[in-house]
Amino acid sequence: MSGIRWWRLPHVGGNPLVRTADRVESGLLLVVVALALLAVPVAASLGSDSYGRQKLTAEAESATRQPATAVLLSDAPAETVGPHGVPVSTTVAVPASWRVAGGGRSGMVTAPRGTPAGTIVPIWLDTRGTPTAPPAPPEAAVMTGIATGVLTWTAFAAGLAMVFGALRRLLDRGRYARWEREWARLDHRSYS
Repeated sequence: MSGIRWWRLPHVGGNPLVRTADRVESGLLLVVVALALLAVPVAASLGSDSYGRQKLTAEAESATRQPATAVLLSDAPAETVGPHGVPVSTTVAVPASWRVAGGGRSGMVTAPRGTPAGTIVPIWLDTRGTPTAPPAPPEAAVMTGIATGVLTWTAFAAGLAMVFGALRRLLDRGRYARWEREWARLDHRSYS
């Protein structure tokens, strides 16, 4: 018997052994599956929008930030270890100097712990020549878009599954109560 015919036979047809609760449960399952499938393009659209926003942010950052190099003016503090032997942090702020179009500048830059004075470290500068974080890579926009779409659909599908599970429990309670009544009535008849 094919899967489609198996589905129609007990749940949609006129089989007198199929209870109303079974038909309702089958209908609910169809609705849940249809809603989950309809949510795929919505989640894809949200992921696409997220990708577009992140891509624009990455492009704006790339246009306003430029790579440069800085020379450390003092030694970076040595590596410190926490109580379990794990390094507390691998980088630290260190005084440094760097060149910009209008001359030299100095300030704090991030460098690996234990780096000696005079070491050249790569930095990123904003339009004012101040150290800043590097621009977001283009791959981050792709990953953010994919994660947004997948997590949106997963959350929606999980919500649908929980609603279906709760409704199924209610239907099960009704079925069990009906079985109890039928058994009680059958048991009562056998002793009469």
